[in-house]
Amino acid sequence: MADSKICVDTDIVVEYLQGKHDAFITAILRFDTCITSITLFELESVATLTTRQTQLLYQVYLAVNTLPFDEEAARQTAQIIKEHRANERQIGLNDALVAGICIAAQVPLLTRKVRSFRHVSNLQLVTPDDLAEM
Repeated sequence: MADSKICVDTDIVVEYLQGKHDAFITAILRFDTCITSITLFELESVATLTTRQTQLLYQVYLAVNTLPFDEEAARQTAQIIKEHRANERQIGLNDALVAGICIAAQVPLLTRKVRSFRHVSNLQLVTPDDLAEM
């Protein structure tokens, strides 16, 4: 693993569970990879996983560290929500929480959901296409 960190968003892990390995595997091979505690919550909330997907999810947990929702993440998340309200923009609570955790930890977020995060200042976004250039 490299010294640089990257946080993998839920959508990238779900793709991996569905058999689309590229982005997740690239992240694991090239970065110190983590997920947020919110991603952990979202993955554990999935109603039904196949036996194979459950096994893959266990492998994900072994391969990554989990970034917590701590005091600094709470402050960052509150700021994100305030900024969005002030500018009459929408952001989902889980997305705001993930962004707040990443900003607090100073870790870029690997996601395909760029539109969900595009107005979050101080959040470094990385798409799967960007991985090739890093």
